Amino acid sequence: MDKDQILARELGKLGAIGGGVGGVIGGGILAGAAGALGGASGAWIASRFLSTELYASEYQLTCDVSRALTMVVNAMAGLGRLQDSSEINSPNPIIAAVIGSGFMKLNPCVVTVEITSHSDQETTAIILGGAKEGLIKQHTAEKAVKRVIEAIKAEASIVS
Repeated sequence: MDKDQILARELGKLGAIGGGVGGVIGGGILAGAAGALGGASGAWIASRFLSTELYASEYQLTCDVSRALTMVVNAMAGLGRLQDSSEINSPNPIIAAVIGSGFMKLNPCVVTVEITSHSDQETTAIILGGAKEGLIKQHTAEKAVKRVIEAIKAEASIVS
């Protein structure tokens, strides 16, 4: 599943929650179900018209690939939901997750981290975030990538 499909699905989930809550408040349980369906559909459709903003950064790790992967998986699992990254074609290991970011961490961001090895004690984490942005930019992808870097740093201090 590509970034845009994942983001459409995640925004649909948020729309369903908002529509459902609004429906229940306005008209009861049946209205809540209808509101959830409408909210999910509306958010999913709207996501198709929004551009996907990308932000990338690199972080150097002084450890082997195995330890780097452990740190990245722990960091990303603590921030969001890990995703299947087996469809991503790369010679290097890649970890993917959906992380809430932007205002109140409600905007979903797909973050991938590719680990490249330079030596037994030197690896690089290439972190790429992608998020849907409307007219008012929340810098969702940038914030998510920076949070991932901070979480990896925290994991590195725990593992060391």
